[in-house]
Amino acid sequence: MESKEQETTNKIRDTVLGPSLQDMCRALKDEVAAAQKDPSRSFEVTEGQWLYESDEGHLYTFKADIALPIPPETPIRLIVEGEEAMEGVLVALQDFDVILQLRRNIGATVPRGKISSEPWFIYESLYRKLQGELDESAEDIHIPMGLLGFETLPTFGKRG
Repeated sequence: MESKEQETTNKIRDTVLGPSLQDMCRALKDEVAAAQKDPSRSFEVTEGQWLYESDEGHLYTFKADIALPIPPETPIRLIVEGEEAMEGVLVALQDFDVILQLRRNIGATVPRGKISSEPWFIYESLYRKLQGELDESAEDIHIPMGLLGFETLPTFGKRG
């Protein structure tokens, strides 16, 4: 029988679930690498206008020639000639109007720029979550083990 100290030091990475979580982490890293190489994630924008400054950054509106296939709250990078690329967030889309929140002010008007979307932030967030779980205590992992087929979960009565 394990002592209390050994029980509390047993980590998820040391269980049969550990290799599966590590495989998921590797797959997420591969997805990020593939998404970052996708050239179809860049879009031209024009007629940029500064709207206002808030605690979160500077709001700008731009025009796009196409309806952008980027969901709101997606991290973006804006490249403007003569400026260092800057990070921001796509706030909203309305037809061909695009509203961006940028970390810094780049002037009252911006004639042209290129938006590069970074949708892999979701993969990176999930990766960090799964990596963190590997070092968590393995005290009560029966449900995840059952869901992944490593254990048989108990059933409570039959439905007729």
